[in-house]
Amino acid sequence: MRKGWQLFGKFLRRGLLAHVLAAAGAGVYLVQSIAYAITQKSMLDEGFYLYKGLLFASGVYRPFQDYGPWTHKAPLAYLIPGYVQAWFGPGLLTGRVFAVFVSLLGLLGVVVVVELGLRALPEDFILPPFSRLGIFRWFEREVIPKFERPQIVFMGTSRIADGIAPRLLNEDLGLPPGATLNLGLQGGTNFDALQFYQRNRETLRRARLLVINMDEWCFGSLSGAGYRYGFAAPWNERWHFAQKTELLRNDGESEDDWRKRDERHRENVRQRRTELLLDGVFQTRLLLNYFPRAVLLKLGVKTRTRILDDNDQVRTARTEVGPEMTDPANFTERIHIFYRAYDFHPFMLGHLRQLVCLAQADGLRVVLLQMPNRRVYQEEVERYYRHSYEAQRKVLAGLASEFRVPAFLYRFPEDCGLEERDFEDYGHLAFRGTRKFTAFVAELIRTHRLLAE
Repeated sequence: MRKGWQLFGKFLRRGLLAHVLAAAGAGVYLVQSIAYAITQKSMLDEGFYLYKGLLFASGVYRPFQDYGPWTHKAPLAYLIPGYVQAWFGPGLLTGRVFAVFVSLLGLLGVVVVVELGLRALPEDFILPPFSRLGIFRWFEREVIPKFERPQIVFMGTSRIADGIAPRLLNEDLGLPPGATLNLGLQGGTNFDALQFYQRNRETLRRARLLVINMDEWCFGSLSGAGYRYGFAAPWNERWHFAQKTELLRNDGESEDDWRKRDERHRENVRQRRTELLLDGVFQTRLLLNYFPRAVLLKLGVKTRTRILDDNDQVRTARTEVGPEMTDPANFTERIHIFYRAYDFHPFMLGHLRQLVCLAQADGLRVVLLQMPNRRVYQEEVERYYRHSYEAQRKVLAGLASEFRVPAFLYRFPEDCGLEERDFEDYGHLAFRGTRKFTAFVAELIRTHRLLAE
């Protein structure tokens, strides 16, 4: 029973229920309309419109002709069903099937009106600031304007958001207030980081150092696209998303099992391409869910929001100290989600390349960083997917060599002076861990003279 509820929960989270209900509703409407068209008895006026229209369309009479049929409505009310009968054959069934067709066009018109209406609404209105889509605009609206002349910019996921306290880093390096800007996003991707830089280039280009934290899943076809990609991806990438990629083979996996898994993965990538195309045409799929909450917010209803705290940090982790001992089984499902379909999509790699090129063109020094996870989590990763983990480290090292930028890739917490209790969960730092990692990064910047002119 519990497993059934878990599957139902996944069904809901993937948004499949809404699609199934919408398709079922459209199907019931279509079947019922056709059934009524075949079975319902005719009313007197229905036959008059069809018969008069056929007489007008065939030229036997003209609308408003003296001594002809009474034209007490606009001519098109008769001519449209008349010409339809002239083309497809006279009769009650022809008119009714045409009426079903017109009603379907009406449904399409409703969809188009809703789509255009949602697109016309400002992004700040429709997307609540606590949502996965709205948090991006919240950063642009509430955070970035407070940092007019940043010297150091951090980008990446919620792990770097929790990992670096800008105020503490400024104090450690002797920088003025507002010199460090942390743009780590919950679920952030290379595409989000690239969009941040492109859309806020006038501010971010003033920085001297850009640090990009890369989580292990950031290059994957399915995991690396993220939430905002469906909303803002370029059409060229949507259309060509189903790229041929190499699905990494798991340790000990047979050739036959790998090929079956690779085929399923390719099908999932093709499905993701279809979803991206639909999201590009019908953003209602993404936005309509947020509309009721947006209206409630405008009416003054209180809701969750993000906070830029006293350390100039937008945190997701809330504890001071994490647990010292954690059961590895707590992480098994998450690890499988991250690694079971592991590949490197050229678009996800391309977003990072574009970001590095833009920053270097503006004179910024770029650093690639990979924060460590909790040791017990990392040991489980290497137990199940060591080959995949090593492959992504190799890709990061290759990118660093390609752009001649330093890469600091940390495997275990002790590599950065951290311990298990510094983590709130598998990889997000508690407050104590944040202070220690911030001090570690400050020393890293000093040692490698990353702010040197």
